[in-house]
Amino acid sequence: MPIFFQSPSTLDMIQIILLHDLILVLLVPIILIATLIFITSIFIFSEKNFLVKRYEVKDFGKILAFRVAIIRFLQFNHYSILELVWTIVPILILGIMCANSLPLIFTTNFELTPHFTLKILGNQWYWTYHLNIDMKTLIT
Repeated sequence: MPIFFQSPSTLDMIQIILLHDLILVLLVPIILIATLIFITSIFIFSEKNFLVKRYEVKDFGKILAFRVAIIRFLQFNHYSILELVWTIVPILILGIMCANSLPLIFTTNFELTPHFTLKILGNQWYWTYHLNIDMKTLIT
């Protein structure tokens, strides 16, 4: 059982915990990969890696042209398979999450009619207890 949840007493809570574990397993690698790509792109496109020295203002056009040439060299062009993969993979991940969460939503939405209701009110110096018993549900 998970560390952060208390022991479940209903089947619905067991399913909620299993859904939580599944979503956690799906999201942690996504977050790690996205962070890795972000940090890698920071190091690749940092100013040190462009091999550009500090020049005076008169050479600004040459520096800008040099940077544009390096950026164009490092850019990816027309990777249809890569675009297809990063479109289909999130759809599959969302489909897995939806397939597991939708039945859970419908099972937890089921409302039971109680046989009796106990209402306890705390007043300033004493407690008040009200017990409502529905005789129709007790007979059937």
